[in-house]
Order: sequence, then structure tokens, then C-alpha cells
Amino acid sequence: MRWDSNPNTTASAQARADAAAGWLDAATFESLLSADTRQNWSLMQLLQFGRVFGVWIAERKQHLFPPW
Repeated sequence: MRWDSNPNTTASAQARADAAAGWLDAATFESLLSADTRQNWSLMQLLQFGRVFGVWIAERKQHLFPPW
């Protein structure tokens, strides 16, 4: 995949969908987090402060999280 391609093309949207195939939605990912990881933080706070890795997928209007 070319990193300098236009992010607003159908091909770019398909490439993002393919790359995130099998990734977890927020509810599923959050259910897997341990209490030690969360420390009373919301998932969005963990994401904002770099405690977890997630990617915003505009076409789906949601963050997805890798299963690894």
C-alpha cells in the first residue's frame, strides 16, 4: 500500500477495510482489558493517552483495535 495515496478514494477506503479486517470493536476490546490496565480510566482515555492502540476508521465511524 502506498502511504502517499489520496485517503478519500474508494481504493484507499478498501485498503483501510482490508488492513483492519478481524480487528475488534470498542466494546469487545474493552471487555478484554484487565483491571490493572484500566485503572479506572475509560477506553477513550486509554486511547488518548497512548495506553492502548486503536485506529479510527472513518467509513465505519468507529475505532478498531488489533486483536494482538
